[in-house]
Amino acid sequence: MRARPAPARTLRTLALLLGLAAALCGCRGAVEPTAFYTLESRSPAALAPGPGPAVGVGPLEIPRVIDRPQLVIRDSGQSVHLEEFHRWAGPLDEAVLGALVGDIAALLDSQRVVGHPWEGFIDPDYRVPVTVARLDGAPGGEVVLEATWGVLPRGAERAEVVRRTTLREPVAGADHAALVAAHGRALGALAREMAEAILALRARGR
Repeated sequence: MRARPAPARTLRTLALLLGLAAALCGCRGAVEPTAFYTLESRSPAALAPGPGPAVGVGPLEIPRVIDRPQLVIRDSGQSVHLEEFHRWAGPLDEAVLGALVGDIAALLDSQRVVGHPWEGFIDPDYRVPVTVARLDGAPGGEVVLEATWGVLPRGAERAEVVRRTTLREPVAGADHAALVAAHGRALGALAREMAEAILALRARGR
């Protein structure tokens, strides 16, 4: 028995379904893969030979507007957007604290630099609380870091050094990896200011 030809309506329906399936496959293939980034200490040369002091870095405060999984891109003075496909590999506050700890430890040539909470690890000679107000930028532009921080010698109830630091670090490239690298350099410059303040207090016997 010969097969009956399919009605024209059925053929049109099949063609439409095949076209939709091809379009969906094309859209799925065009989705950008998510990239993840970390902040690492730069291991700078020591400012003074060891053994360095015991330093507790933190507590660290970061506003919710920048403490997000996505990279925060500054479009203008009052406008930012989140990069959905470019994200931090872990919580940003932990990454920032880890970068500061690593750089300060290298600058002071000390094995006793610990991020908050440090109980059970060290009894700090100096405590360095930090509040970050801004840490953002744009590929091909610059990263801006604004932070208020202090240094409290052992036994002090108030900081003997209190500073508000604003740092601008050029982004040496138009991609997000260059942007993240500029974040790291800005944090490295902040760590240097902190280490220099600690050494100045130490030289005064504080």
